[in-house]
Amino acid sequence: MRRKLLAVLVAACYGSAYGNPSVPQVVAGQASFLQQGNLYTITNTPNTIINWQNFSINPNEITRFIQQSGDSKVLNRIVGQDPSKILGALQSNGKVYLINPNGVCAGDQRERLGAADLERVQRA
Repeated sequence: MRRKLLAVLVAACYGSAYGNPSVPQVVAGQASFLQQGNLYTITNTPNTIINWQNFSINPNEITRFIQQSGDSKVLNRIVGQDPSKILGALQSNGKVYLINPNGVCAGDQRERLGAADLERVQRA
């Protein structure tokens, strides 16, 4: 049973992922969004909250948060049905929080997170 559960979790994390995050809705603060090829740039004010339909990053894609300072934070709440798959690069000069009740899987990207301070918040 444990092996079957592990296989399901691995498949969920490494199965087909959406591209860069999509369908943002800013619910607090301000943010602008710019897609240029495989680079998706989000510029946000401190303490911004964004609801996303999905938040995944494929290999060879970059999602970059540009924030006011290293003390700035952005909360990303994923409201869709799929787990978040961070297989590409997530960059930020501040803190980036992801809340996804369906899970957040990060590939072998520790060296690619750059300055981003990614916090994965698990459902209590």
